[in-house]
Formats: sequence, C-alpha cells, structure tokens
Amino acid sequence: MAFFNIEHRTLSNGEPRYKATVFVKSDERIVHGENTTFKKSIITINKRIHYERN
Repeated sequence: MAFFNIEHRTLSNGEPRYKATVFVKSDERIVHGENTTFKKSIITINKRIHYERN
C-alpha cells in the first residue's frame, strides 16, 4: 500500500516550497520511499493535469 505526505515550507526569502514524500509498505514494513521538493503546490499541479486531460 502506498502513502504520501505533503509539507508546506517557507524559505528565508519568503518563497513557498512544497515537499512531497511517498512511501510504499508491504507486510507493515516500508519497502520504498522517495521525496521531492516543488515550487508549486502538488494539489495545483494535479488539478491542472486533470483539467488538461478532460
């Protein structure tokens, strides 16, 4: 099963950053994990992709 977490951070110059962390569990153990930082909100990006497909 996969899980995700999105953290909002503000840099010292005031710019927002969003850190997405995804990990995969199997038999109650984490078998894979990744994280990436974005300048734009993941939610905004997902909405844009959804609307472009339709």
